[in-house]
Amino acid sequence: MKRIYTTLLILITSVCSGQAMFLSINISGQDTCKDVPQNCDSLFATFASKKGGVITTKELSLGKGLAIKSVAAICKARVLSYNIYLNDIEVINYGPYLTEQAKKLLSSAKPGDDIYFEFIKLKEPYGYVRTLRAISFTVK
Repeated sequence: MKRIYTTLLILITSVCSGQAMFLSINISGQDTCKDVPQNCDSLFATFASKKGGVITTKELSLGKGLAIKSVAAICKARVLSYNIYLNDIEVINYGPYLTEQAKKLLSSAKPGDDIYFEFIKLKEPYGYVRTLRAISFTVK
């Protein structure tokens, strides 16, 4: 059976307010507007369910990678890559989950060390690629 799509979706973003809406037009000529998740600006990264601050070595060992969250939990995004810095050593991690190289770096962290997750690149549902602000931790 062949499926025929009868709706055209257009994403419209206001330059002034930054708000986005979908305009859907179907073949019958009836137009409808539906709100698009607008809270993609509220996305932030977490590691081991933390947004930064103090982290224990146990939490470091249990962390599997970066998770992206939204204040309103409406907008979803996929992690493309991020850089991890510890004691002047940098590891570039592709995808949300820690690579073996990243796990090895984090396992070498000692109390008092600072860990930075920077250049967090992600892809939003509508194809837009963006970089989130860095998060940092001090090992306890």
